[in-house]
Amino acid sequence: MDIYSLSGPRRRLLAAAFIAALLLGAFGLIADEMREGETAAFVQAVARWFGGGGASPWGPGWLQEAGRDVTALGSLTILALIATLAVAYLLLNRQRHA
Repeated sequence: MDIYSLSGPRRRLLAAAFIAALLLGAFGLIADEMREGETAAFVQAVARWFGGGGASPWGPGWLQEAGRDVTALGSLTILALIATLAVAYLLLNRQRHA
């Protein structure tokens, strides 16, 4: 049995599993390099580039504020509000099963 004799859904499942294995392997390699400290020079170079010679090594103030704003979107308060609005919308449109 070769890959070309597989049906469409099985071929997609095999492709997804292959891509997931590749991504997991890449993550493992990067994590190993970080654990050994071999990425420190790269991290410092990126921090200097974002810092732009300013007082903060983590980038300009606008970048820090933007990061804080994006992070706040994942807070419990915002997620609960979005979930409540979604449930209310579905109930008002009589889509209880959804």
